[in-house]
Amino acid sequence: FNHNINSFLRQVDHVRDKALVFVTESYNEARIKLHDYNVENSLTKQQRTFQIPGYTVPVINIETSPFTVEMLPFGYVIPKAISTPNFTILGSGFFVPSYTLALPFLELPALQVPKYSLELSLPEFEVLSMPRN
Repeated sequence: FNHNINSFLRQVDHVRDKALVFVTESYNEARIKLHDYNVENSLTKQQRTFQIPGYTVPVINIETSPFTVEMLPFGYVIPKAISTPNFTILGSGFFVPSYTLALPFLELPALQVPKYSLELSLPEFEVLSMPRN
């Protein structure tokens, strides 16, 4: 019975080690591909900045300043930064200043994998004798 437990533990260690290697290699490959994709697209495509001119809303008498939306070089979906306009309600002196919202750039950090083998310990098993009726 003890031989079976030892065999099982060796098999678990083997599968664990293979899974750890697979996950580490897959993650590092994805990180390198993302880095290459970002570098390639940043070199071939210029960042796009959209300038929205200032305007006045006549009915409610609100004036806005010009504002910008800066897009990432590889897509129109997610903006890199948005500069909001400032608002002024004419005649009342109410003013809301402009501000800039910037999104952090997506980057996968290096995966830190311990060099030592993780230990898995199971409790000791003992076969008890079966009571006879």
